[in-house]
Amino acid sequence: MKNKVVTYKGFKIKEDVDYITKKPTFKVYTKEEWASSAVFRSYEWEACSMKEATDFVDLYKQGIVVTIDNFMDYSEKTGFRFFSGEE
Repeated sequence: MKNKVVTYKGFKIKEDVDYITKKPTFKVYTKEEWASSAVFRSYEWEACSMKEATDFVDLYKQGIVVTIDNFMDYSEKTGFRFFSGEE
């Protein structure tokens, strides 16, 4: 699969495949992070769907940054739920 990159509200979202699960992942980069060399580049968020990635950008633009402390609140806002693997 060739990596697909889209731009959403100035952010780059790179679709990739998780090496272990073989499921798609969507890595969200700020404009500054994307401008860095790919060797040193780090993503701002890794999402399980394009919807989660764009929701993350929307909240980020509103000044709501997801951290370990507010992750559950973020999850409620975006409708994220844990995947049990049996669904």
